[in-house]
Amino acid sequence: DWIQWMRNNHMVFGICFHHRCHPIQAWERLIVFIGSIAFGLTASNFAFIWDRYDGGGMADHLYTFDFNDQQVILTKGVVVLWTLGSICHSVFDLVVWRVTACACCQPGGKCGKISCARSCRDCGSYTLIPVILGMVVVAGYACYLRANNRNDALEQDDDDVYEQIVAGALGEFSFLAKYLVELFLAWFVYFPVFGTIMFSGILGCGGLPILGGRPRDKELVEEELSGSYSKF
Repeated sequence: DWIQWMRNNHMVFGICFHHRCHPIQAWERLIVFIGSIAFGLTASNFAFIWDRYDGGGMADHLYTFDFNDQQVILTKGVVVLWTLGSICHSVFDLVVWRVTACACCQPGGKCGKISCARSCRDCGSYTLIPVILGMVVVAGYACYLRANNRNDALEQDDDDVYEQIVAGALGEFSFLAKYLVELFLAWFVYFPVFGTIMFSGILGCGGLPILGGRPRDKELVEEELSGSYSKF
């Protein structure tokens, strides 16, 4: 069950490996995927710009290690990006995924048996389209501001490892290498962790909507089947 849930709901794996009968189609998954990238770029870049004009406290050194005979310094900003930033990114992905799914209008949902429920199942996706497009524009603007507000004195320490990895190919946009690490952590570390918690139903004690997880889904299916059998 858990493997199938991840194949259907994961931000990346779900695009290629979701079940053919799953109600969320490939184009809806692509919208959520683009929205996830745009959110991460917007949040991380605006956070940097805000700190840039607030005194640059995120440039404080926290940890130093050697990488290919070169000393690399992890700053407070990088650690915050890879922890709090990735966690917020994963929570955003889960929320947007719930909105896209319109679970209440799907079969087995609270409103699933209403006659107009079938035509409302894509409302979440259509509602998100202008929101995601707006986020993409804002993300592009945030990247532009970040590149034009770069402070080499503040960023040189934690950019060394990224410059070495990308061989300077990104130029003023070398900060995107940091973002790729944040994206990897959000999608392949924190999302599976939070997704497993949601799947288990721990937060909803197996009974609350949305938070009930797999136990609640099984309970709803059993109730529907028992109701069907009682008609015979």
